[in-house]
Amino acid sequence: FATTRFAISTDAGFFLYGKNPKKAQFDVVPNAFDFRKIRHKHDSGTEEKVQFGLDPNLLNIVCVGRFYAVKNHDFLLVMISELVQERQDICLHLIGDGELLESLQASVIRLKIEKHVRFWGKRADVAQLLSLFDVMVMTSKSEGLGVAALEAQAAGLPCVLSAAIPQEADIGLGLCHFVDLSEPLAQWSKAIQAQALLAPVSKAVIDQQFDHRGYSLSATRQRYLDAYLRHEKN
Repeated sequence: FATTRFAISTDAGFFLYGKNPKKAQFDVVPNAFDFRKIRHKHDSGTEEKVQFGLDPNLLNIVCVGRFYAVKNHDFLLVMISELVQERQDICLHLIGDGELLESLQASVIRLKIEKHVRFWGKRADVAQLLSLFDVMVMTSKSEGLGVAALEAQAAGLPCVLSAAIPQEADIGLGLCHFVDLSEPLAQWSKAIQAQALLAPVSKAVIDQQFDHRGYSLSATRQRYLDAYLRHEKN
């Protein structure tokens, strides 16, 4: 009996309502969040990184997400083990918790990459932690949107994302590079290293782009309010 349908991305809408254009009409409304409160990577100095136990001389890769199958952490660990064969100066930082924690920890030992992977556990200060890293990697098999990628871009982090993540996760500042999960691991390694070398994008430009794309809380609130008002008039 819905009068108006919403989704946080086109892919999410197709999943919820189907792909029939006559029956599955819906509006995409960005998943608003307070992007301004997320600290920019260039606001974190070497001293602060050391305080949090990061080696500033390493390529610090971060992945934020629950440890369950759809996030595809197993693929990520295998890919990191391949990258380690190419260069030793990397560390993968896994922020999150979940049912596959012990399995992933066992995989790290099996792949002999204990020195290159750090488990942070579940954190409430991700908005501040993101600024410590060099690049975000997400190897998800599917996502409704990919909020972690949006948060990473809000911090100025370049991202390497699975092609299974909706294109709406890219805010259009050149910070995102999509790679299909079927691509060779070498393609992932190449993309990660290239993204880490991207020229910085200022926080002011990033916030302006989020505003332009409707990710502010006020813009989203207005979209929902307008829908209710239209319904009342009808």
